[in-house]
Amino acid sequence: MFSATNVAAVVATAALAGALAVAAPLATQDGNRPAAPAVDDDAGGVTLFSGVVERSRQEYPGNTESHDWGYAIRDALDAVEFTMTDTRLSGQALVRANWNRPVDDYWTWLGTESVYLQNEGGSWTGTGYGYAEPPATEGELGSARHERLVLLGHDGYAGLTAILDLDSEHTGAPLEATGAIVALGLPEMPAEAPTTAE
Repeated sequence: MFSATNVAAVVATAALAGALAVAAPLATQDGNRPAAPAVDDDAGGVTLFSGVVERSRQEYPGNTESHDWGYAIRDALDAVEFTMTDTRLSGQALVRANWNRPVDDYWTWLGTESVYLQNEGGSWTGTGYGYAEPPATEGELGSARHERLVLLGHDGYAGLTAILDLDSEHTGAPLEATGAIVALGLPEMPAEAPTTAE
Protein backbone atom coordinates (compact mmCIF):
# COMPACT_ATOMS: atom_id res chain seq x y z
CA MET A 1 0.00 0.00 0.00
CA PHE A 2 1.08 3.57 -0.57
CA SER A 3 1.53 5.64 2.58
CA ALA A 4 2.53 9.29 2.93
CA THR A 5 6.07 8.16 3.80
CA ASN A 6 6.28 5.92 0.71
CA VAL A 7 4.99 8.68 -1.57
CA ALA A 8 7.47 11.18 -0.10
CA ALA A 9 10.32 8.71 -0.60
CA VAL A 10 9.33 8.13 -4.25
CA VAL A 11 9.09 11.89 -4.91
CA ALA A 12 12.48 12.55 -3.27
CA THR A 13 14.10 9.69 -5.20
CA ALA A 14 12.69 10.95 -8.51
CA ALA A 15 13.88 14.50 -7.78
CA LEU A 16 17.40 13.32 -6.92
CA ALA A 17 17.53 11.10 -10.01
CA GLY A 18 16.52 14.06 -12.17
CA ALA A 19 19.12 16.28 -10.54
CA LEU A 20 21.84 13.68 -11.08
CA ALA A 21 20.92 13.50 -14.75
CA VAL A 22 21.05 17.31 -15.03
CA ALA A 23 24.32 17.53 -13.08
CA ALA A 24 26.11 14.80 -15.02
CA PRO A 25 28.94 16.19 -17.14
CA LEU A 26 27.97 16.77 -20.75
CA ALA A 27 30.29 15.44 -23.44
CA THR A 28 31.96 17.93 -25.76
CA GLN A 29 31.85 17.48 -29.52
CA ASP A 30 35.19 15.68 -29.51
CA GLY A 31 33.94 13.41 -26.72
CA ASN A 32 37.24 13.56 -24.82
CA ARG A 33 36.62 16.00 -21.97
CA PRO A 34 33.44 16.76 -20.04
CA ALA A 35 31.97 20.23 -20.26
CA ALA A 36 30.53 21.95 -17.20
CA PRO A 37 26.78 22.59 -17.27
CA ALA A 38 25.57 26.19 -17.38
CA VAL A 39 25.93 27.70 -13.93
CA ASP A 40 23.07 30.22 -14.14
CA ASP A 41 20.33 27.75 -15.05
CA ASP A 42 17.65 27.64 -12.32
CA ALA A 43 14.55 25.66 -13.27
CA GLY A 44 12.13 23.69 -11.17
CA GLY A 45 14.07 23.99 -7.91
CA VAL A 46 17.39 22.82 -9.42
CA THR A 47 20.38 25.19 -9.45
CA LEU A 48 23.46 24.16 -11.42
CA PHE A 49 26.98 25.20 -10.38
CA SER A 50 30.65 24.55 -11.07
CA GLY A 51 33.91 25.15 -9.24
CA VAL A 52 37.12 23.73 -7.84
CA VAL A 53 37.93 21.57 -4.79
CA GLU A 54 41.52 21.61 -3.43
CA ARG A 55 43.13 20.13 -0.34
CA SER A 56 44.55 22.96 1.77
CA ARG A 57 46.25 20.80 4.40
CA GLN A 58 46.36 17.29 5.81
CA GLU A 59 45.15 17.08 9.38
CA TYR A 60 45.89 13.37 9.86
CA PRO A 61 47.40 10.86 7.39
CA GLY A 62 45.25 7.97 8.61
CA ASN A 63 46.04 4.43 9.73
CA THR A 64 47.61 2.06 7.19
CA GLU A 65 46.59 -1.61 7.12
CA SER A 66 48.51 -4.17 5.02
CA HIS A 67 46.68 -6.98 3.23
CA ASP A 68 47.55 -9.68 0.67
CA TRP A 69 45.72 -7.70 -2.05
CA GLY A 70 47.36 -4.37 -1.17
CA TYR A 71 46.82 -1.92 1.62
CA ALA A 72 44.13 0.27 3.12
CA ILE A 73 44.26 3.74 4.62
CA ARG A 74 41.61 4.42 7.25
CA ASP A 75 40.41 7.68 8.84
CA ALA A 76 42.62 10.10 6.89
CA LEU A 77 41.49 13.67 7.63
CA ASP A 78 42.03 16.63 5.27
CA ALA A 79 41.05 20.29 5.29
CA VAL A 80 39.63 20.98 1.82
CA GLU A 81 38.70 24.29 0.16
CA PHE A 82 35.47 24.39 -1.89
CA THR A 83 35.31 27.35 -4.33
CA MET A 84 32.00 27.21 -6.22
CA THR A 85 30.02 29.56 -8.45
CA ASP A 86 27.17 29.08 -5.96
CA THR A 87 28.55 30.52 -2.71
CA ARG A 88 26.28 28.30 -0.63
CA LEU A 89 28.77 25.51 -1.36
CA SER A 90 31.95 27.56 -0.89
CA GLY A 91 34.17 27.39 2.19
CA GLN A 92 36.52 25.10 4.02
CA ALA A 93 35.45 21.52 4.64
CA LEU A 94 36.76 18.63 6.69
CA VAL A 95 36.92 15.38 4.73
CA ARG A 96 37.51 12.01 6.44
CA ALA A 97 38.41 9.32 3.92
CA ASN A 98 39.10 5.60 3.61
CA TRP A 99 41.07 4.23 0.61
CA ASN A 100 41.96 0.81 -0.73
CA ARG A 101 45.02 0.46 -2.97
CA PRO A 102 46.06 -2.76 -4.78
CA VAL A 103 49.60 -3.95 -4.19
CA ASP A 104 50.55 -3.94 -7.88
CA ASP A 105 49.51 -0.36 -8.71
CA TYR A 106 50.10 2.43 -6.20
CA TRP A 107 48.07 5.06 -8.08
CA THR A 108 44.89 3.04 -8.51
CA TRP A 109 42.52 3.39 -5.57
CA LEU A 110 38.91 3.10 -4.48
CA GLY A 111 37.64 5.21 -1.63
CA THR A 112 34.78 6.57 0.43
CA GLU A 113 34.60 9.79 2.40
CA SER A 114 32.52 11.82 4.82
CA VAL A 115 32.29 15.59 4.32
CA TYR A 116 31.46 18.50 6.66
CA LEU A 117 31.32 21.96 5.04
CA GLN A 118 30.33 25.12 6.89
CA ASN A 119 30.06 28.78 5.91
CA GLU A 120 28.14 31.85 7.07
CA GLY A 121 24.84 30.67 5.60
CA GLY A 122 24.73 27.19 7.09
CA SER A 123 26.40 23.81 6.78
CA TRP A 124 26.45 20.65 4.66
CA THR A 125 27.13 17.04 5.63
CA GLY A 126 27.27 13.97 3.47
CA THR A 127 29.24 11.15 1.94
CA GLY A 128 31.01 10.37 -1.28
CA TYR A 129 32.88 7.71 -3.16
CA GLY A 130 35.55 7.79 -5.83
CA TYR A 131 38.38 6.12 -7.67
CA ALA A 132 41.61 6.90 -9.48
CA GLU A 133 42.46 5.27 -12.78
CA PRO A 134 45.88 3.65 -13.23
CA PRO A 135 48.65 5.71 -14.84
CA ALA A 136 49.23 5.55 -18.58
CA THR A 137 52.85 4.50 -18.05
CA GLU A 138 54.67 3.31 -14.95
CA GLY A 139 55.95 6.10 -12.73
CA GLU A 140 53.38 8.73 -13.75
CA LEU A 141 50.61 10.06 -11.56
CA GLY A 142 47.23 8.42 -11.93
CA SER A 143 45.69 9.45 -15.23
CA ALA A 144 42.37 10.59 -13.76
CA ARG A 145 40.47 10.90 -10.50
CA HIS A 146 36.69 10.81 -10.15
CA GLU A 147 34.44 11.37 -7.13
CA ARG A 148 30.75 11.95 -6.40
CA LEU A 149 29.44 13.63 -3.25
CA VAL A 150 25.86 13.92 -1.97
CA LEU A 151 25.51 16.59 0.74
CA LEU A 152 22.46 17.50 2.83
CA GLY A 153 21.95 21.12 3.91
CA HIS A 154 21.50 22.23 7.52
CA ASP A 155 20.60 25.50 9.26
CA GLY A 156 20.21 28.09 6.47
CA TYR A 157 20.41 25.35 3.84
CA ALA A 158 17.89 22.98 5.46
CA GLY A 159 15.75 21.21 2.88
CA LEU A 160 18.45 21.37 0.18
CA THR A 161 20.49 18.53 -1.29
CA ALA A 162 23.70 19.09 -3.28
CA ILE A 163 25.13 16.56 -5.74
CA LEU A 164 28.73 17.13 -6.87
CA ASP A 165 30.74 15.30 -9.52
CA LEU A 166 34.49 15.89 -9.08
CA ASP A 167 37.10 15.12 -11.75
CA SER A 168 40.81 15.79 -12.21
CA GLU A 169 43.39 14.87 -14.83
CA HIS A 170 45.60 13.13 -12.27
CA THR A 171 45.60 12.40 -8.55
CA GLY A 172 47.68 15.46 -7.66
CA ALA A 173 45.57 18.03 -9.54
CA PRO A 174 42.68 20.11 -8.13
CA LEU A 175 39.26 18.55 -8.62
CA GLU A 176 36.98 20.32 -11.12
CA ALA A 177 33.40 20.28 -9.82
CA THR A 178 30.03 20.28 -11.58
CA GLY A 179 26.76 19.69 -9.85
CA ALA A 180 23.32 20.75 -8.74
CA ILE A 181 21.54 21.98 -5.64
CA VAL A 182 18.05 20.48 -5.38
CA ALA A 183 15.38 22.31 -3.39
CA LEU A 184 14.12 19.10 -1.84
CA GLY A 185 15.51 17.29 1.17
CA LEU A 186 15.41 13.55 1.72
CA PRO A 187 12.39 12.16 3.59
CA GLU A 188 12.72 11.62 7.32
CA MET A 189 13.57 8.14 8.52
CA PRO A 190 10.67 6.37 10.22
CA ALA A 191 10.73 6.30 14.01
CA GLU A 192 10.62 2.50 13.96
CA ALA A 193 10.72 -0.29 11.42
CA PRO A 194 7.34 -1.37 10.01
CA THR A 195 5.96 -4.56 11.52
CA THR A 196 4.18 -5.73 8.34
CA ALA A 197 5.10 -5.99 4.67
CA GLU A 198 2.23 -3.68 3.61
